[in-house]
Amino acid sequence: MNLPLNIHWYLDVGAATLVIVMTGYGLLRVFRLLSETGGNLLMRYIFFQTAALFVFASGRAVGHILKRVFLYTGHEEMWALLSPYSGGINTLTFVAFSIIALLYSDIERAETEIGRLSEEKRTIKSLLDYKQTILDSMVFPAMVISTDYRVIDVNKPFLELFGKDREEIIGRFCYEISHDSPEMCDSEDHPCPMKYILAGKYPVTMIHHHRGSEGEGVVEIAASAVTGGNGEVTAMIEVLRDITEELRRDEERELMRSRLQELQKTESLRTLVGGIAHEFNNMLVGIQGNAEILLIKAGELKEEEKRRLRKIMDSSQKMADLIRKMMVYEQATSFEKSPLDMNDVIRDGMGLATKGFPPEIEVLTALSDEPLPIVGDRSSLFQVVINLLTNARDAMPNGGMVRVQSERKRVDGKDYAVLIVSDTGEGIEKELLSRIFDPFFTTKDVGKGTGMGLSVTKGIVEAHGGFIDVSSLKGEGATFSVYIPIHSAPAEGVTEERKSPSLKRGRKVLIAEDDRTVREILSEMVSEAGFIPVVAGDGREAVKRFEEEGDEIAAVFTDIIMPEMTGYELLKEIRKTDEDTPVIAISGHAGSLRREDLLKEGFQDFIEKPFTMERLKEALDLDFT
Repeated sequence: MNLPLNIHWYLDVGAATLVIVMTGYGLLRVFRLLSETGGNLLMRYIFFQTAALFVFASGRAVGHILKRVFLYTGHEEMWALLSPYSGGINTLTFVAFSIIALLYSDIERAETEIGRLSEEKRTIKSLLDYKQTILDSMVFPAMVISTDYRVIDVNKPFLELFGKDREEIIGRFCYEISHDSPEMCDSEDHPCPMKYILAGKYPVTMIHHHRGSEGEGVVEIAASAVTGGNGEVTAMIEVLRDITEELRRDEERELMRSRLQELQKTESLRTLVGGIAHEFNNMLVGIQGNAEILLIKAGELKEEEKRRLRKIMDSSQKMADLIRKMMVYEQATSFEKSPLDMNDVIRDGMGLATKGFPPEIEVLTALSDEPLPIVGDRSSLFQVVINLLTNARDAMPNGGMVRVQSERKRVDGKDYAVLIVSDTGEGIEKELLSRIFDPFFTTKDVGKGTGMGLSVTKGIVEAHGGFIDVSSLKGEGATFSVYIPIHSAPAEGVTEERKSPSLKRGRKVLIAEDDRTVREILSEMVSEAGFIPVVAGDGREAVKRFEEEGDEIAAVFTDIIMPEMTGYELLKEIRKTDEDTPVIAISGHAGSLRREDLLKEGFQDFIEKPFTMERLKEALDLDFT
């Protein structure tokens, strides 16, 4: 009986055909994989199972097609005969192929392979654990970063440095962890190590600022590439070394080194200045003394000749003033110290210094409301104020503002009276800041400054136990801060000159001086003053002359620094036999000498070289005890 074709027929036959095609294609693909892998155990097993599936599925599909064909062609009896056996045949075929697959799979080999894979797994886990132990045993923090900037692994020191758990770090971007930033580090002071690694520039070392659990610190990064078998970079490992404390120690060492250099330079300059001042003063005694004696005896000289002699004396005096400034830098001048209020000194200095300021310069004052008691030499501190204000004025040729302040400030447990002078002028270049206090150093045009102003200021301040701080940037003005120790107690009294009746003219004056020029000029001046000079080239000769003519000697002039015997030693020798004869100290190299110290030693007066006839007469006319 012929049945009409309908939609069920098409679907049944089409689906059966599709099953045959799909399972056949799957079998083909597995066969190709089996060929590519060299026929390993796993692929062989999969191949036979796929073949069994193909036979089973194809058998079922062919059965459906045969059913439709028998029914369509009118052979229902044939289909009725075969249909009871079709399912069993298909099942038997599938089981047969499965058994074949198992037989060809070599169970013993499969177990061996599974055991090997398990051992490899344990080995890999052991290696991973060992790798992590090595990482964690490192002294320095380490981080492994993928080429897409994500953290792959970190060690224990890294976790401790950043105060985080591993789960909070792994998988995140490296810059989020290291810099606490959502953006990649790629600035000049923070170049990205990964970019150097990817460009083939490795290993690489650089400095970064990282933000750890204790705040921001400076770290040194040593970055190396992790490469695959083909040499391609797959990751980067960073080893971090915290150098924050090391840099701080380096800065402290550099500061100490610079301070030591400054101290050595200062001491060298002071030694040089002292030596130059001594020699210059001795020469000036000859120049100025001879000119003065010529003027005294200038009865027959023309007025033009007298004028020239006076010019020589004026120039000598200017030179002497310059040397005194040098001696201030060397802290070689003696100061007459007394109790002062720093505010009063500042007001007096400003009153004189600002008179010469142009109207384009505005002066602002903010002095402390409380007194600032110090002990110091008024005239020298007065000079400090004038020098700083003059310096500020010269720094503002086109006008500007000067601010003068005073305050009490505690530094290292000690109270200071602080004078602050700020200007809005040209400022000082950084490389010149260390030189501005050197004698004769100046940035002004020739003829507009001697270069002694700031060096004198520093000498005065340090002689008062203080110090100067300066801050400046080129084009942004400068600020000078002068620190003088607060001193509430009254000043120590200075030993006063011991007085007695004036010396009588016609008596002898002993002169102990190793420099022949000074000795000759001093002899002439003593003669002009009405005394008889008795000269000695050194201290020992002076002792001998005093022993021979002591009863006739009314006073003694002695240089402090002499060969064989110093002025101090000469004084002691004279005092062994004579307690009354005045001994007057003279020196062109005061060094650490101060007038009050010399008076305490027993000298009746102290004359600094170069000196005038008037000063010598003053010393000889003093009343001595």
